[in-house]
Amino acid sequence: MAADGDPRGRRNQRGPRRLPLRQHDLPPHRTARGRGAGLGAFDAGPPAGGLCLSCDDVPHAGRYRCRHRRRGPGGAGAADRSGIHRRLLQADRARQHSQLGLLPGVQLLPAGGDLPRDQGPGAARHGDQCAGQGARRGFSPAGCAGARSDGEVQVTSVTHTIAGGVGRIVLNRPDMGNAIDMGLAEDLLTAAQACAEDASVRCVVLSGAGRMFCVGGDIGSFAAAGDQMGTFLRALADKLHEAVLVLSRMDKPLVVAVHGPAAGAGLSLVALGDIVLASEASHFTAAYTGIGVTPDGGMSWALPRLVGLRTAQDMILTNRRVSAAEAASLGLITRTVAAEALEAEVEAVVAKLVAAPTRALGAARKLLVDGQTRGLAEQLEAEAATIAAAADGAEGREGIGAFLAKRKPDFTAV
Repeated sequence: MAADGDPRGRRNQRGPRRLPLRQHDLPPHRTARGRGAGLGAFDAGPPAGGLCLSCDDVPHAGRYRCRHRRRGPGGAGAADRSGIHRRLLQADRARQHSQLGLLPGVQLLPAGGDLPRDQGPGAARHGDQCAGQGARRGFSPAGCAGARSDGEVQVTSVTHTIAGGVGRIVLNRPDMGNAIDMGLAEDLLTAAQACAEDASVRCVVLSGAGRMFCVGGDIGSFAAAGDQMGTFLRALADKLHEAVLVLSRMDKPLVVAVHGPAAGAGLSLVALGDIVLASEASHFTAAYTGIGVTPDGGMSWALPRLVGLRTAQDMILTNRRVSAAEAASLGLITRTVAAEALEAEVEAVVAKLVAAPTRALGAARKLLVDGQTRGLAEQLEAEAATIAAAADGAEGREGIGAFLAKRKPDFTAV
C-alpha cells in the first residue's frame, strides 16, 4: 500500500497516473457523437459530468472515467481491479495526450493533484513528455506528434510522402476524426513546406485517414486550455494559417480527396483545393457558430469566392449541413464520385497533373488566386507578364514546339 493509503501505489511508483479532469476544469460542453472530436461531430448535450478520458461515450454524469472491463482470457466481463488492459491503456493515454498535452506547461499528475495552468517558458513540451511516457511504458502514443522511437522523431498526426512526382499529405488522427490540434497543425505545416519546396513534386494530394476527412478543431484541446482558451486558439489558428498560406501559394496544384465529413477547419482545407473530389456520402458543415466561435483557416475568404456571398452566409450563419451533391452544384467541390471509385478517380487526375507543365500550372494558379483581389486592369497586366514569361520558359518552348511538330509534349523532361 502506498504511503498515502492508496492500494494501487505500485502504479504511482512507475510514473504519473492519468488525470481525470474535474468539473470546474471544463466549461459547459457539448457531447460527441461517435469517435469524432471536432466541430462537426457535436450536438447539444447535458452539462452534468465531463469528458470521459477512458472511452468515446458521452460524458458520464458525476464522473470522468468509466470503469473499463477486462478483455482477454479469464477476464471477460470482470471489472479490471489490478490495472487497465494494455491495449485500452494505450488508447486511453493517447487520447489524454491529445486533450491535455497541448497547453504549455500542462503535465500529467498523480490522481488528486491539481491541473496546472500556464507554467511559463520552462515547462516541458508535449512532444518531450510523450517521448518520456513512451520510453517508460514501452509504447508511442498513437497520433502524438512528438513520440520518439529509436531516437528518431515520429510524425504521426500528419504523414507525407513524395514519390513519382506526387506529394501526398494525409491527416492521420483517424480515431479523433482527424481533428486539428497543435501537433497536427505543426505537422501539416511541415508536410506542406516539404511538398512546396521539393522541385520533384508536380502536384500535391491532401486526404484524411480513416472514415472521415476532417471534423475540424480538437475541442478537447480547446477545453484543456481553461482560462487561456483564447490565447491557445490564437496560437493554434496562427499555426494552421501558416500551413494554409503555404498550400495556397505553392507553385503546384492541390488535389483534395474527401470522404465522410469535412467540418470547421476541415471545410477550410477543402476550400483550398484546386481540384476537389468527394465521395457521394461526404458532407460539409461550417460548424463554428454551433459552438459559439467564428471561422478560421481562411473560410471567410475562400468560401464566398467559391459559392458566393449569399450561400456562404447561409452555410456559416445557419450551420447547415451540405451534401456532396449540393456541394458540387454550388461549386464548393469539383465533382462527386462513388466511394469505391474515389481512389481511382484521384489517381487519374493526379496522372494528368503530373504530366502537365507544372510551372505553367503554378503560374495559372497564382493568377486565379491573386485575381480575386485585383481590379481588371491590374489583372490584365499580370496576365500579359505571366504569359510572356511562360512562353520564354522551357515548358512554353516544349509545348509550342510539340504543337508545331504534331507530337505530344513531354513536360516532365524540361
